[in-house]
Amino acid sequence: MSHRALISALLLAYVSPASAQTPSAESRPAVDWDVVRRALADADGGRKPVVADAAATIANGGPEARARFMATYRRIVAAAPQGDSRPATRPAAEKPAEFSEAVRALMARVVVGDAADASAALATLTATVEDGANVGARAAARLAERAEMVLQRLAASRLQQEINTGAVYAGQFADLAVHAPEIRATLLRWVAEPPRDVRQPEPFRTACVRALRDVTPAGASDPADVKTLKAVLAKATPGQYELSLTVACALRQFGDSEAFDRIRSTLDEAVASDDPRKREQGHDMLAQLLYHARDFSAAADAYKTLLSLAEKRGATGADLATPYYNSACSLALAGRIDEAFTHLEKAMEYGAKARSLDKRTVDSDHDIDALRKDPRFAALYAKHYK
Repeated sequence: MSHRALISALLLAYVSPASAQTPSAESRPAVDWDVVRRALADADGGRKPVVADAAATIANGGPEARARFMATYRRIVAAAPQGDSRPATRPAAEKPAEFSEAVRALMARVVVGDAADASAALATLTATVEDGANVGARAAARLAERAEMVLQRLAASRLQQEINTGAVYAGQFADLAVHAPEIRATLLRWVAEPPRDVRQPEPFRTACVRALRDVTPAGASDPADVKTLKAVLAKATPGQYELSLTVACALRQFGDSEAFDRIRSTLDEAVASDDPRKREQGHDMLAQLLYHARDFSAAADAYKTLLSLAEKRGATGADLATPYYNSACSLALAGRIDEAFTHLEKAMEYGAKARSLDKRTVDSDHDIDALRKDPRFAALYAKHYK
């Protein structure tokens, strides 16, 4: 979908206080698990560049590498002492505890070995006692701490990758489901307070909400999700209307529609206005609200009304290219393929004249994937993007 910032005017009544491309399986490099071993088991593994290298190695390995990492992660966390699976705060001057060569060899096997060897090594590790101390428990805690750091870096990098594209679509972060349910707690925490090194906190928080929606199975939300999201919404400022909108749609998905209904009520008043311009603006915002709520057929109908109003006032060119394109996206997602092609053709025609619908948008937008499978798409694409 061609993403446009929502117009805040009508939302203030509520929020005011009262694709980088994924490599194909054939092109993915073989995963060097020794890079991951260094991050989890070595004394310097907690350094940011080392963690980042491990996360990138896993991400580049695709779904299989992610699944293997999560199997390792879960195995380690289950064996580690309770309370030690999250990164601990260590005084800056304190160096990480070093382990004997035998213990480090077991830690390495836990990371790089196959499932059977890793499980056997972990069992031996946790039972290891040296000089009367259970060093195996400390080693397992080290592995758990570092595995959590890599998991968080995997998620943060994936979120930033999509933020950089500017794209917004349902299922955008579905690939993170392989890290669920563990990653849900991290996403929820970041919605409330993003990591300090994030350069764009608000887009990052908004992306976290969308990712939380994508990785949460239908009917599987937790009361903690609703509590945290409502607290975020209560603290949102009028300038954070995109975050507010996204949170409201997430709350609706998780069974609490109060915020969504209040925004919808405000927009219903706008679309019923006697002022044609206010009515048009209201339908534009309503269409975007319904799109984010993933009610694609209703969003398409709102866009169609918007287009009718815009054409009656004589709008042309760029004023029509974007709503026609967004309408085509919603129609495609709703399975209304013939209507989607009609609107996509108009979007391309107007976009070509106004140079407002570039080839990169059409090439990368997953909303119109259903149209790409239809023979009509190739002919339409060739006509407008030679």
